Amino acid sequence: MDTIIKKLALLLFVCFCLTAQGQENIVDRLNKTLGVRLPAEYEVRVKTFVDTNSVMKDEDAAAFTEQYITKEMGTDWNIDKQNQLLFIWHYIYKQVTDKDLYIGNGGNTQLESDFNNRGVNIRIRVGGERYKNEIIAYMKQLSAEAQQRSAEAQQRSAEAQQRSAEAQQRSEEAKQRSEEAKQRSEEAIKSIMHTDSLWIKNHMEKFYNTYKEAPEIVRPEDISFMKNSAKEIIASCKKHNIDYRAILLKEVGDEKKVEAILKFYGVE
Repeated sequence: MDTIIKKLALLLFVCFCLTAQGQENIVDRLNKTLGVRLPAEYEVRVKTFVDTNSVMKDEDAAAFTEQYITKEMGTDWNIDKQNQLLFIWHYIYKQVTDKDLYIGNGGNTQLESDFNNRGVNIRIRVGGERYKNEIIAYMKQLSAEAQQRSAEAQQRSAEAQQRSAEAQQRSEEAKQRSEEAKQRSEEAIKSIMHTDSLWIKNHMEKFYNTYKEAPEIVRPEDISFMKNSAKEIIASCKKHNIDYRAILLKEVGDEKKVEAILKFYGVE
């Protein structure tokens, strides 16, 4: 039974230590950093203060206070370091809560003597004002920096939206240019088709008839020119899906003559 109780006690102690480590606050960290700790009764009050006070619960304010105390403890007040730490916490506590941390009782004559020392008393009053001014300035600076970051983020967001709008506008303009180019291309094709159709109607049969009826008046260079032209026109018709045979057939009305004309020009 004793063994079981000892094991339970050990387990509870370990759990307590783990819980205490998880709840480390400014006071605990300063104890490690400074190698000095507050008197036991004041340590409890200060721990409660830093854990419950809205100012001290702010991470930035707590970090500033920790650095401030570390720096102040680096100065020499010519008194016991434990008393110096208490008096620094005293004026911080006073500035934040408007109440006194150290109230002079407890029977510690050296502590009371140090507190009433004129030089120490001046340090407490001056230190309290300095802490108040510096933490206010620090928090204002953080607020201003946060506002600046927010403004910059909004500016970047606005610029991104502007770039997006400009990109969308460029995309729309490119799309419009593409449509216009397509339209111009279609119109050009129609024009080509119309021109090719007219050439087939107006030249292929007429030149062929002239050659057949009066070959003596047709020069060799004219024949060569017309055949080359016909090949180009027919190639264009094929490219643009123009039914050149139908056009010729409509003009001459005879399938055999269409074959003869195409053979003459050497396009089929």
